[in-house]
Amino acid sequence: MIHILADKNIFQLEKFLPETVNYTLFDPNNALPDDFSPYSAMLIRTVTRINKHTFAGIPDNLTFIGSASSGTDHVDIPYLQSNNITFSSAAGCNARAVAEYIATAIILWGESRSKDITKYTVGVIGVGHVGSVVNELLTKTGLNTVLYDPPRELRDPAFTSASLPGVMDSDILTFHVPLETAGQFATYHWLNEAKLNNREYKLVINASRGGVVDENVITGQLRIGNIGDYIFDVWENEPSFSVKIAKNAFIATPHIAGYSYQAKQNATRMICNAMLDHFGLTVSNSDINHENLITPDLKNGSSLSNILTSIHPIRDYDHKLREICQLPENKRGQAFRDLRTGHPYRMEYPQIYLPVAVLKKYPVLEKLGIKCRA
Repeated sequence: MIHILADKNIFQLEKFLPETVNYTLFDPNNALPDDFSPYSAMLIRTVTRINKHTFAGIPDNLTFIGSASSGTDHVDIPYLQSNNITFSSAAGCNARAVAEYIATAIILWGESRSKDITKYTVGVIGVGHVGSVVNELLTKTGLNTVLYDPPRELRDPAFTSASLPGVMDSDILTFHVPLETAGQFATYHWLNEAKLNNREYKLVINASRGGVVDENVITGQLRIGNIGDYIFDVWENEPSFSVKIAKNAFIATPHIAGYSYQAKQNATRMICNAMLDHFGLTVSNSDINHENLITPDLKNGSSLSNILTSIHPIRDYDHKLREICQLPENKRGQAFRDLRTGHPYRMEYPQIYLPVAVLKKYPVLEKLGIKCRA
């Protein structure tokens, strides 16, 4: 019997744990417990930072930490390794969800601005788990892409990255990189004033990590026309965020691009199975729930944007984040957290059925993975 400490917001945790595992839940809004001696493992999310300052005095019996997230910049992995702790994340768990967010956002932008998005080139910066699926989905929807990932080119002989000038010649930029503050491939403030000067981007999207795009220059670049529009899902000082930047964004959301029912199940299953394997226990065979969400009939004449926003909550999140902008500064952070965790998770597009007439009118919906309802 092992005893684990787990973030109370990890989705359906009990579904993926056998009876031989006891667990205690903690609230990530509060400090971590002082005493870790009862626990053999800990399961966290991105909101919990693990490093020598936040997690000192590690007991010998705690040998595994898992993060139900694709990213790992909230964890000092070398620090854990130096303390003989095995770390595991859920890399790629939300790739499909993020790709749908990006494709949906671009389609909504195109309709709103009366742009034919198929005439534009999208520079995909970061082509790992998420960026690869983003590329696949954008290509299916008729967009041209340019792939930029020099670190991957070094480790993957089958991949060739575009040059920096090549990707910077794109019309739209979308970011899918980890936040790295140092080294040859540092990504902190990767998109900065120097890269934006004397260029005109129709749209910039950051759904990777806050800080990859220099927020200090975004509104100025918007004002002088180097950026037509921008969409932010991530923010430099989460859960705090810039009200000015949120208000000027075409779409502003509270770090939810990867939030889908399937992505959350993927993440929980992946870290639970890694933990069970670490302790030599039987790995869960629980299936991901792929039940179909049958959408209601839509009114005749519904626009593509209306259809998408009826099945994807991107605009709902945007509306609620703008409401949070009206709150006093000392209340926005908690409201941001509550919006992230309090909204029902959406179903991914392959789990959604729409009437055949709707799919015939808007073929891009089927390219996104939405199925036909007889």
